[in-house]
Amino acid sequence: MGSKIGWVLALVLILVVACILYFVVLNPWPSLPRYSNAEGFLDLQVPTVPISEILGYEPSEPGNAADDYEKAVRACTLNWTTIEASGDAKIQDSAANAADLWSDPAMKACKEIAEHVAAGARKKSMQYSFLYTPKQLKVRYHLRHAEQLYKVSVAVHLLYQIRLARKEYPEADKLLKDLFALGNHMLTEHALAQVEVEGAYLLTVVMERFQQLYGQWDEAHKLLLPRIKEYQVSLGKVSENFRRKRQMLWDDIPGTDPDTHQPTLLAGDVFNEAENDQDRAWRVQAILALGPLKFRASSWADRKKTRELLDRFLMSKDEVICAAAKAADELTREQFRGLATATDEETE
Repeated sequence: MGSKIGWVLALVLILVVACILYFVVLNPWPSLPRYSNAEGFLDLQVPTVPISEILGYEPSEPGNAADDYEKAVRACTLNWTTIEASGDAKIQDSAANAADLWSDPAMKACKEIAEHVAAGARKKSMQYSFLYTPKQLKVRYHLRHAEQLYKVSVAVHLLYQIRLARKEYPEADKLLKDLFALGNHMLTEHALAQVEVEGAYLLTVVMERFQQLYGQWDEAHKLLLPRIKEYQVSLGKVSENFRRKRQMLWDDIPGTDPDTHQPTLLAGDVFNEAENDQDRAWRVQAILALGPLKFRASSWADRKKTRELLDRFLMSKDEVICAAAKAADELTREQFRGLATATDEETE
C-alpha cells in the first residue's frame, strides 16, 4: 500500500516539475501590463460635450474634409515664409489698422487657407492619413503631415487675431468654429497618434480663444461659456491620457530604470495597447513600438510574444495596422540605435 502511495506521489511530483518546465522554460508567460490596465485607460478618448453644442451645428456634408485641408496645406506651404514673418507685432498692428486687410500678402494667404479650412469644416469626417500621405510607415512618433495640418491652424489663428483686433467679432467667431471642426477632425481620424495629439492641442487653444473672444464681444452667446469650460475640462483628460500613452509607447523606448537597470519600455503595456486599445491610432503606435521591443525585451517570453503579435498584425486587412507591423518587423538593430537622432524629414 505504502509503495503505491509513493509511486502516486512521485508521479504527481513529475507532473508538477513537467508543468513548471513547460511554462517557465518552453512556454513562459509574457509580461503583464503595469499601467495600461487602469480602468478606462484603453477606452476611446473623446470629450463628453457633443461638438454640436460648441459649433451650433453638426458637420454633415458629404465628402472627405481632407480634400479641402490638403488644399490648405499646399497654400500654407507655398506662403509659409510670408505668414511666419507676419507674426511680428508691428506687422500685425499694421494689418489690424489697414483699410484693406487683403492688401497685406500674408493676410491674403491666410484668407485663402481659411476658406479651404471652412469648406472642410462643414464635412462630416476626414481621412487624411494614407490618402494624402505615403502608405508606408517608419518606427516614429513624429509625422510631417500632422505638423503641416497644425501649421494650417496657425495661419487661420493669425487671421483670427487680426479680426479680433479689428473688433470684427462675428468673423473671428466663424474662424474659431472652423478651427474647432479641423481639430475635431484630427482628433477623430483614429489612424495615427500624432494627428490626434495635435488635434487635441489645437482644440485646447480654441477653447481658450473662445473665452477670450466672448469676454470682449457683448453680443456673444455668453450661455455657451459653461459648456466651453466643460468641454475644456473633458479635453484635458483626453490630452493627459494621450500624454501617458506617448510616454509609454515612444518616450520610454530608449530609457533604462536607474534602480532595476531594466528597460523603461514595458513589454506588457505595449502588448496590451497593441491588442486592446479601442483607438486604432494608439494600437498603431503600440505596434510600431514592437520594433524596438525586439531589441529591448529582457525575457524570451516577451520576445516570443513580440514575434507572435508582429506575425498576426502583418496579416491584417487594415492597411494602417499592416503598415505599422511591417515597419516594426523590418526595423534593424542599427536603425533602432539611430531612432534618437532621426530627423523629422525622415518620418514619412
